[in-house]
Amino acid sequence: RELFEQLEKILKGKRSKKRTPSTHSVPPPQPFDPQDVPQEVRSVESGAARSSIKRPHYEKELIRLMLQYGREMIDYIGGLCNENLFEDSELKSFYLDIISRHQNEETVEVEHYLHREEPYPSLTGDIMLEQYTASDRHAEKTGTHFKRDRDPIRTAKSTIKPLRLHYLKRYLAELAEQTKTVDSESKKVLIRKQKRTQREISHMEQTPADRLFPDLPGQQKTGISSTVFEYKMKDQKE
Repeated sequence: RELFEQLEKILKGKRSKKRTPSTHSVPPPQPFDPQDVPQEVRSVESGAARSSIKRPHYEKELIRLMLQYGREMIDYIGGLCNENLFEDSELKSFYLDIISRHQNEETVEVEHYLHREEPYPSLTGDIMLEQYTASDRHAEKTGTHFKRDRDPIRTAKSTIKPLRLHYLKRYLAELAEQTKTVDSESKKVLIRKQKRTQREISHMEQTPADRLFPDLPGQQKTGISSTVFEYKMKDQKE
């Protein structure tokens, strides 16, 4: 709302400067030149266009957790995920950038990404805004404050589950496409992979997220402890 209010103020200012007195004839319309649009307006429009893209909510949620809880959460998520699980290319790049900074022992925080090149500021705003929007809606409906991460690790588990499931379903669809263009022997191999992948999908769908992924050693409900886990899906081992 604040961005669009600022945009409206800028546009009103431009219109008032260009207003022609009524005693003069109206000039003919001029060809549109993008350079006539002020830079601040272009920046707002560009960010608004990016934020309107429908991105997988669980991918955004994973980035939020890493930004909000820092090194220990990045250790946990980084040990259970990799960039290949991401469908959205910009969120995949965001994830890789966080992992790279983490490995180089550089700070990973919201403030840093708000001052980076695009698309990081727009993505960060979109990710963090969604958190507070959910809280506001809950408060309006119930009259109580909504605490999103009562147990941050449990939230992470609930986010990693759909991330993996959607990846496996995309992988299953790719295998089905490949079977249409290969010889009979290769087709048998692909069919075996399809069956294993389908079993993995069924297992994940039927198992609660809290049981799919490990807890942190000595994990407390009010915090998280540092550790790294190695985990690979069955179809990734081949």
